[in-house]
Amino acid sequence: MKIKRSKKYILIMILMALVLTMSFAPAYGAEEENDDYKYDSPKLKEFTVTKTDSEGKSKTVYTASTNRENTCLKMNAMANVRWSVDTSFRYYYQGDKRTRIRKTYTYYGLPYTQKNRDYSSSSRTTVQKMMTKASLKAGPVKGLDCSSAAAYALRKGKGKTESSTYLMGANGAYVSYGFLYDGMHSASGTATSISGKSITYRNDLSYVGWYGDYKEADKAKTSMRIVNKLKSAYPEGTGNIYSNVYAKARPGDVLVKVVKKDEGPEGHVMMITGVRLVYKKSGKIDPEKSRFVISDQNQPEIRYLKDEKWISSWRRNYCGPNSSFKLLRSLGYLPVSAFSREDSFTIKYDVNGGTGLPKVQSKKLYKPIKLRTKVPKRKGYTFLGWKPKRDPIKKLYQPGEYFNEDINETFIAQWEKIEEP
Repeated sequence: MKIKRSKKYILIMILMALVLTMSFAPAYGAEEENDDYKYDSPKLKEFTVTKTDSEGKSKTVYTASTNRENTCLKMNAMANVRWSVDTSFRYYYQGDKRTRIRKTYTYYGLPYTQKNRDYSSSSRTTVQKMMTKASLKAGPVKGLDCSSAAAYALRKGKGKTESSTYLMGANGAYVSYGFLYDGMHSASGTATSISGKSITYRNDLSYVGWYGDYKEADKAKTSMRIVNKLKSAYPEGTGNIYSNVYAKARPGDVLVKVVKKDEGPEGHVMMITGVRLVYKKSGKIDPEKSRFVISDQNQPEIRYLKDEKWISSWRRNYCGPNSSFKLLRSLGYLPVSAFSREDSFTIKYDVNGGTGLPKVQSKKLYKPIKLRTKVPKRKGYTFLGWKPKRDPIKKLYQPGEYFNEDINETFIAQWEKIEEP
């Protein structure tokens, strides 16, 4: 039996459905549980680069310098500040967008804002006073955002004072776009931004990896444009370009993404506090299993992890699925550094009882190098390849194969005795 429904009846039902949907939807700025935070490790103190082979054996191959460690510690200190307010309120963090702060909750991390960004002491007392004062105005607060937080952490690592203009844009707070342009250029200057405005860039930063010499970088206005065009400038036979570029990053470096929006450039900046490289049996980096450990102001909206009662807009030493090399490459992230490294490295050979010693080579920073093609000889033995003395992952290199590590390395000839018939 068919039941006729009037247009008025149908309209009423649609309106009721909308009301029900809105009633169960979370309020704007409301706290919501985010399982992503379960991959946080706030107690992580060792800022390192580790390598894991295809059999699961891991080894630390790099430990952060004091300056780099200080950068990571500063970032995590800002993320771990504990504070609360005595009055519930909403404050503006960008345009007319607001986020809600409740007096019944304990929050962690300096507050997120893209207006009136300014560094505030990480002491609980200072944050308490700042937020209490802001609650009376219910307007923009002085806090941080992703890029300015990273800039303050880098100033600490470089030994600059809190009031220093190092890594500060013309408006007093660093922006993602600034990271992109400062990484591109070796000297200060001006350029036209995505939105058509003139911007000032500096030489405070440099790209991590050989794409720092990539000619298209000067023309690129988004990080994804660099990522998409980078492969053509990369030597064949050295593996996945993005995995190898990411492998050059160190704790204290930052990952930056810049995208184009209708109103101008936007992006995100994350502090690298660790690098975890995982290799396949082929000796190539596994981009799905390899990950960064990162700390960042992840988003303006407050999120919380129910089990830990962690309520914050930060991630602390995060090492979850969303920090994999594969995913970050797809989003256009590029590593940038404020720290200098050695310019060149010495590559030596040890024939290990044989003859025909190849000449010493000099490897430039970030530049893959082809090993000598000369094959050593040893009576009664077959040459198997070159075994690196320092690299715990790569078992053997063949003559003429690319070497990609930025270390002083000695390659030792490996032999197999020829069985007599």
